[in-house]
Amino acid sequence: MNWANLYKHKFLSVYMPIWMLTVAIFFVLSTWLMPLPPSKVTITSGPADGMYYSHAQRYAVLLRKHGLEVEVQESAGSGQNLLRLRDPNSPAQIAFLQGGFAAVDNATASEKRLRLLTVANVDIEPVWIFSSLKDVDSLQQLQGMRVSIGQTDSGSRLVAMRLLDQVRLEPKDLVVSETTGLAAVKALQDGQIDASIFVAATAAPVVRAMLSTPGIHMVHLKRSAALSERIPYLEPRLIAAGMLDAASKQPKQDTLLLSTVASVVVSEGLHPAIQRLVTAVAMQVHSGAGPFSKAGDFPNLKHVDFPSSRHTRSILVNGLPWLEQTFSLQVSQWLWRLLFVGAPLILLAWLACHSVPAYMRWMLESHINRWYGELKFIENDLEVSRVSGLDFSRHYTQLRTIEVAASHFSAPQEFLKRLYILRHHVDFVRQKLFIKRGR
Repeated sequence: MNWANLYKHKFLSVYMPIWMLTVAIFFVLSTWLMPLPPSKVTITSGPADGMYYSHAQRYAVLLRKHGLEVEVQESAGSGQNLLRLRDPNSPAQIAFLQGGFAAVDNATASEKRLRLLTVANVDIEPVWIFSSLKDVDSLQQLQGMRVSIGQTDSGSRLVAMRLLDQVRLEPKDLVVSETTGLAAVKALQDGQIDASIFVAATAAPVVRAMLSTPGIHMVHLKRSAALSERIPYLEPRLIAAGMLDAASKQPKQDTLLLSTVASVVVSEGLHPAIQRLVTAVAMQVHSGAGPFSKAGDFPNLKHVDFPSSRHTRSILVNGLPWLEQTFSLQVSQWLWRLLFVGAPLILLAWLACHSVPAYMRWMLESHINRWYGELKFIENDLEVSRVSGLDFSRHYTQLRTIEVAASHFSAPQEFLKRLYILRHHVDFVRQKLFIKRGR
């Protein structure tokens, strides 16, 4: 190998290949170890007049500030959200789910379904029962009535069916209506339905409308605690008189309501950076105080239906990392790549750019030192013994070989001085050889 030429052109032979290889390894490793997040996410929410849809719109605004394109899909509710998350062909990756759907999900489990993770519990949602009749205080009284229990695949319908099942009522025992939301308020007011059962946060527009509409009465359900014992994901909570609306004194008396917890759930395959970002957004949207919670109680990971995401636990405690707070999602991920993959590779490349030329220099010096070693060997021979004709010929040939090799040695600039001195040493030893031989 021509070390001299390689050393003379070390920019092309050493530095450029090392840095080109470093860049190639960086892209391969970073793509494998730290793939970039997608630029678009889809949130499946709920009906357009519901709290899930309202929350999803707020999430979309905050996520877009980090450079994400966000699509918000309407849905019938938690049931349809769950189906969308489980469907490998659905674009939905983030959803709002009502508590209790893990049991439904396990009952319909399949090998092809996608695994789900809980980002955080975000709100408490009571089970509301409103009626146009004043004296309703039990589920049995709904028999034969026109009752809205929510759309198919909605969380309200799941809870309503479970509650009715506890008192041995089936859909055929009622006149079931799928009227929901603000349309259910008008239907109650116009006498088109007699009662409505639904699950919603206290801040939901439908709850406010039900409480403020004349002729619609909130049902104070008896034996609520007993029902919660048989439906584990429902928990009784006390609403004090006037707690919901002080002006209209709603409710009129202390009321025990059953409630469940709403959660933000994601597909396991959702990029970790987006999971962290969704957690941070949830902290912004849901950290305020509510009728059943103090400021900071939500979001949390207490009693989750689906396994919690390991990428979001630290965010709930420590918040979003500085890089992801300061820069857009894509830029922050490139900075993480540079920090964890690029920096070690740059250090290795820098060491290689120093060690490879140093090795080449050592090889070149070894050539010159070997010639000096041969000269020293000849000088020692001349000092300790007589020079025969055969010795003269052998030493003269060695000196000539060193001289020719040194003259053809394409040395870099910094070695020219040593080669010049080497040639003088060769002449000096040759003269000693002639003197020793008597010529």
